[in-house]
Amino acid sequence: MMTKRERLLFNAVGLAMLAMPSLSIHAYQTGNPEENLNIIRESNKRVTNDPIIVDVTLQNAGELADAIGDKLMAMDSLIVRGPINKSDFKTMWEAGLHGNLKGINLAFSNPENQAIPDSAFYNKQHQTLPQGALPFYVDYITLPPNIETIGKDAFHLTAIKELNLPSTLRVIGAGAFSGCRWIKTDCLHIPEGVEVIPWCCFSKCFGIESIELPSSIKELETLAFFDSYMKSVNLPEGLEKIGDEAFLMSDRLLELTVPESCKYIGERAFGSCPSLQKLNLPSSLEKIPAKMLQGSWAIEKFDFPSSLKEIGEEAFSYCQALTEVILPEGLEYIGINAFRDCYSIENAYFPSTLKSIQAGAAAGWENAKRISCAASIPPIALCDNVYPELTPFGYYDAIKGQYATPRETPLYVPKGSAESYRQMAGWDYFTNIKESEDFAGVVEIPECQTQGIGTDGIYDLTGRHINSPTPGQICIKEGRKVIIRK
Repeated sequence: MMTKRERLLFNAVGLAMLAMPSLSIHAYQTGNPEENLNIIRESNKRVTNDPIIVDVTLQNAGELADAIGDKLMAMDSLIVRGPINKSDFKTMWEAGLHGNLKGINLAFSNPENQAIPDSAFYNKQHQTLPQGALPFYVDYITLPPNIETIGKDAFHLTAIKELNLPSTLRVIGAGAFSGCRWIKTDCLHIPEGVEVIPWCCFSKCFGIESIELPSSIKELETLAFFDSYMKSVNLPEGLEKIGDEAFLMSDRLLELTVPESCKYIGERAFGSCPSLQKLNLPSSLEKIPAKMLQGSWAIEKFDFPSSLKEIGEEAFSYCQALTEVILPEGLEYIGINAFRDCYSIENAYFPSTLKSIQAGAAAGWENAKRISCAASIPPIALCDNVYPELTPFGYYDAIKGQYATPRETPLYVPKGSAESYRQMAGWDYFTNIKESEDFAGVVEIPECQTQGIGTDGIYDLTGRHINSPTPGQICIKEGRKVIIRK
């Protein structure tokens, strides 16, 4: 037996079919869902242009379909007052997808559990077509002022043009606003109290210019802002985790500062961000993850955290504007293809603590002018398992420009160690190995010599004065880069 809502929808569709010309009836009966939807909507167009606004007050949740009655497919705007539940959200979805509904005002409603339920305005079965996904074409939805939760996929593919989140909101579900590319706003404010931006929450939101995160935020999950067009987002102190690919393909993002409180950054977190010019990481970060900035080709300079111990594979690959790599003392490991095809690099410094550099890590630096390694004992320079002729710097027999750093690039090493480098597999790639005490314009000074320096003494790489430099830290002293030695 049909429910009342199903009868109303059945009657609305049936009336639409009665009004169809024979050709349209045939098309409807072919079972093409996209064509069916267009036919139903066309049949629901009214002779008059006067808008139909339905204003209903419910005594009990679940009664919206009865309250609307035969205007379900004809109304343009809906105002709902009183208690509502998931059944009522389904009624609104039906009216928006199959009918003329363009605006929903829930400001006077009281949703069950103070929540917009999962998939409130999305139905995967009915909105997935062979040609692609079908959006929910409603222009605006005014949210209730007291909601605490927005469920998973609640507004996925909804064509709303504005979004204002109530101050009471505390939890946002995965994919809640993914694909809402019609939202237009200069700045979206996430309410204080929200702690997590979940998986794909704002992915493919092309009209949000910037996002303001609250001080309560703790985590940005995987793909949280994937393929978004925002130019800026603040990352407040207190943020602890940035998930894999959180900002992947954020095409217009210009600059980010990750707070000191953040202890974890996932793989490809800022990958393929072609406009990103500056990324500041916490000084206490010990590992740069795999593919962190892969393909973010606007980065010209990068200040590495002073506590860094490991750089993951392909972390900076294809960062084609990067001109200099000055790695801090304490770094021990550089992964496969970590700086591959960063062809604008002219100057590079590997610290004395480096123990291992993997295949392809420094390959494709076709404009390299000087490379220095401060390690007295050559770090292990592993070649590729599949292609043993591939060193960390390129193929031994590669033609210049083909995935190779020029073999004649000067390699500066500590006094007395040149012969060790010439005999070491991987490092023997270079044909111009020289001994020096001055590495890539970076001078080591003992920590004891930094004591008592005045306010004009030593600065970090962002220009801030340092009162107490730490061993291994790269600083600026009298216009030169220096490393504080133990």
